[in-house]
Amino acid sequence: MDLSDLSETFAKKVCRLAVKDPLLKAASIACAAKQQYLIGNLQDGMQIARKNYNTAISLLINRLGNLDQPFADYGFAATVICSCYEMLDAPTSDWQRHLDGVFSFGRVHRVNGSSGGIAQAGFWSIARQEVVCALINRSTLRLDPDLWAVDLDHIGQEGSEDLVNNQILTILAKVVNFMACSEGNSLAERNHEWRKLCRLLDHWSISVKGKGYMDSVSEFEEDGQVFRTIWFARSVCGNVSYTQFIKLR
Repeated sequence: MDLSDLSETFAKKVCRLAVKDPLLKAASIACAAKQQYLIGNLQDGMQIARKNYNTAISLLINRLGNLDQPFADYGFAATVICSCYEMLDAPTSDWQRHLDGVFSFGRVHRVNGSSGGIAQAGFWSIARQEVVCALINRSTLRLDPDLWAVDLDHIGQEGSEDLVNNQILTILAKVVNFMACSEGNSLAERNHEWRKLCRLLDHWSISVKGKGYMDSVSEFEEDGQVFRTIWFARSVCGNVSYTQFIKLR
């Protein structure tokens, strides 16, 4: 969940808050127990996961009308965690319904990619889920990337790896929307839009070129393997390269 967050908000801050907040606690335990069960480390993990997930959903429903801070931020973070729970192995329809709920919650509380704090970390975590879901279903995104509140004009100037990662994710989201919106536009309009996306990608590539924090620290090839193994100093930088690869396919 903190893949593009150098502050590791969910791993470090949300976990501490969960000690005092029952909603965050139940959601976190549910997601962690399910993940541990799926990798074979917790035999009764699904029982623990379902119990805490049901508790989290009940608490979340009761909190939806609470607009006070910090409860609104806690509630949004909990919806993101619960969506991760659904994503692990739930049917696509269940996951999509939960994503609908997360983005509805976010619109009510005006959450975007520049909200700051827990809300911003939650937004970028759910944005990655949304892009994956849209790719799988060949559908448009629930929230137009133009409303994500990320600066695509000044890429790489602040020297932040997580910001660069969020920028490339936003460009990927634009490409996904373009692929899903093939109907209703003339060929000339689509060609024009595609050229804009290509220029945006070129702008991103030029802007981050030569930035030391984006360079790999080790690359090697193994016999019988199609792809090289590439190591980065930070996981977020590896995620940037992977996202760019997906977009170029």
